[in-house]
Amino acid sequence: MKLPLGTAFLLLTAMILSACQPSSETPGLPEADLLQPGDTIGAMRVVTSKPEDVSRTIFDYCDPYLGSQSVTLSFECQTPKTDFLFIGYGEIANSYDELDKRWEARTWELTIDGNPVDLPAFGTLDVNLGKKVRVWNVALENISPGSHVMQYEAHEVETPQNVTDLTWTFIMTDQTISTSISTSTPSSTPPPSSTEATPLSEPGNYPSLTSTVNAGMQPYKSQTTDFNFMFYVPNGYQQDHQQKMPLVVYLHGTGLRGDNLDKLRIGEFTAILQYEPNYPFLVVAPQLPANDQNRLWTMNDTPEKIFRLIDEIKDIYAVDSNRIYLTGSSIGGGGTWEIGLSHPGYFAALVPVMGFYGYPFKVPSNICDLKNVPVWAFHGEYDLTVPLEAEQGLVDALRACGGDVQFTIYPGAGHDVDAKAYKTPELFEWMLAQSLK
Repeated sequence: MKLPLGTAFLLLTAMILSACQPSSETPGLPEADLLQPGDTIGAMRVVTSKPEDVSRTIFDYCDPYLGSQSVTLSFECQTPKTDFLFIGYGEIANSYDELDKRWEARTWELTIDGNPVDLPAFGTLDVNLGKKVRVWNVALENISPGSHVMQYEAHEVETPQNVTDLTWTFIMTDQTISTSISTSTPSSTPPPSSTEATPLSEPGNYPSLTSTVNAGMQPYKSQTTDFNFMFYVPNGYQQDHQQKMPLVVYLHGTGLRGDNLDKLRIGEFTAILQYEPNYPFLVVAPQLPANDQNRLWTMNDTPEKIFRLIDEIKDIYAVDSNRIYLTGSSIGGGGTWEIGLSHPGYFAALVPVMGFYGYPFKVPSNICDLKNVPVWAFHGEYDLTVPLEAEQGLVDALRACGGDVQFTIYPGAGHDVDAKAYKTPELFEWMLAQSLK
């Protein structure tokens, strides 16, 4: 069972402010040489949090989620500088009885800059947002400039080899926290070792899209927008404008923002394209810059730029305008719902993964505008970053007005279901069967 990793600030703040209570479930005894509440690492203090102190969690701007492949990931996130950071490391369940069982089924470890933390000494916070949540009450205060490393592990007691392992290296500057994440999980089906990803240019230095057909996934810079993007062309594509191809538009999650398209190679949808050169469609995957002006796919003029990018591709490649599909995960799933709803006659199908609409999460009054657009949504039962209820409400409302919607819920999963979703055997067959005409 995988540990839910995403614990967004917007949710944690609401949960802790509304339903914070100490938990008695703090196994173990304090040991010597372990960090205690109030201890310092240089100028930085390791402390417990109070509801009024929680101003930012490590998951606020970063959007990490683990797939089922055995991979080591490295990417960056940026947040405004902060002197207080709540870690938000824990578990979620439907009831407190179930939460107790889940909690007791794991052993927990946390180190900060190489110093092991006495987790029982910090205790836990139990919070209630429909689902029951328990997090270790560990926070960082007066974070000093420079590099800091946090590593935490959760081992299942009965199957110790089942480990969730997450390492963060974040660099505090005067303006931002730049965060590098490395993760690894067990695998039964690693990608083929004989296939290597094409090396990219230096970040931000990408060629323009041309009429030259290069099979596979390649990096480009848009000529009509400020997007960098990855573009996938299947083997055997003939650019004679007789063979029109479907186009899939993929919107990534928060953690893949930036100016380095190497990040998109670890997005669960774009990652599979590296090892499968024969999907019968084109794919464009734009990259959001890492700034507060474009934190979401729906902010400012970002949706307009997505359509300009599609037109740029249609001017060069033979795209079947009746079969353009929109998909995305996390904030990309949110973008899929919102952009799809604002243009209900444009996309032949929508595939939102861990999606939502707006914040606070809501069901828009015009949701029935999508009733003639096929939708297949995916979500984890125990998603903390985007609660299941956020997407369930959209699905229920769309079904109520006769919409064509499928909804796959993964029991026990958190904000990490995109790998499973995009490997659903019948997904692409279903998607390609949808057409405006």
